[in-house]
Amino acid sequence: MLGVEPRIEPVRVADMHFRAARPQCCALSNEKLRSVGIEMPSWRDALERCLRALGDERAHEVSNR
Repeated sequence: MLGVEPRIEPVRVADMHFRAARPQCCALSNEKLRSVGIEMPSWRDALERCLRALGDERAHEVSNR
């Protein structure tokens, strides 16, 4: 990779200043997709496919965890 370590810091939605109002609970659900027969891949599957497409040799590590 590029050798840059990400710095991730948790923040509260209440502390953010958005132009539009946001709901207090904004968890995403795939239930409507499931109801019409569409199943979303797991994040691990999606990450593995992305890494493979980028030619990253670590793609196999994702599926082995």
